[in-house]
Amino acid sequence: MIRLSAEGRSGELLFFPGHGSCLVSREVGLIRRSSCLLAVAALLSGPPGLQSIELETTVIAQVKPLPAPKLPEPPPSSPAKPSGGAGAGRDAPNPQAGSGGAPEELKGLKVVNFSSQRASWEGASASDIVSGDPNKVWASSDGNFPQSFVLELPIESTISYVVFNNQSRGDPKRSSKDVEILVSTQSASFGFEVAAKAALQQGEIGQGIELKPARRARWVRIRILSNHGSPEMTTLGIVQVLGRQQ
Repeated sequence: MIRLSAEGRSGELLFFPGHGSCLVSREVGLIRRSSCLLAVAALLSGPPGLQSIELETTVIAQVKPLPAPKLPEPPPSSPAKPSGGAGAGRDAPNPQAGSGGAPEELKGLKVVNFSSQRASWEGASASDIVSGDPNKVWASSDGNFPQSFVLELPIESTISYVVFNNQSRGDPKRSSKDVEILVSTQSASFGFEVAAKAALQQGEIGQGIELKPARRARWVRIRILSNHGSPEMTTLGIVQVLGRQQ
């Protein structure tokens, strides 16, 4: 800042570093100069009555460059991570999983064996779990465990996931809970090996259980070991098998 005094009057010249401009305060008002050097030269050229020039260095503001804006991270791809082995899978299957390309729904499943069904209820038979109709829900004839189904594929395939619609009819406690998935390449009645275990979430639709590793099979047995608390019956919606027919 340059402080001026002349004939009992004073004025100030403020220099804003980095802006190349000055603001001169006099009794006639404010005068803006496009160049601070020109303003200083004009003042030093001898304005009438100029008595003294006092130079002061005053930091008016410390200006820092603005940081680069922090852009939001792009949403991570959200591949579902169904759990295999002894854990519970809670998400829909990742369509890119597996080394043989994206698994596909294996069509043409048939229920060739089952433990029980509630025949008096429409849409509650064992065959309804492979019907593809989301409005149909199998129900057991009693509250006993285990309950089971054997699904037959048209041809031997590599199976990556079994997907459950864990719906219930009436009381939500009837929905299935602990399940085992077994596979066989030999027949619908023997040669089964455990491929995955999981706990199904109550009422969850599209819960995928991953088989790690993927397994070759022609027959898939699903064993229901418990439900969510109903003593009278157990229910389960449609089931899908995903993999590759190769």
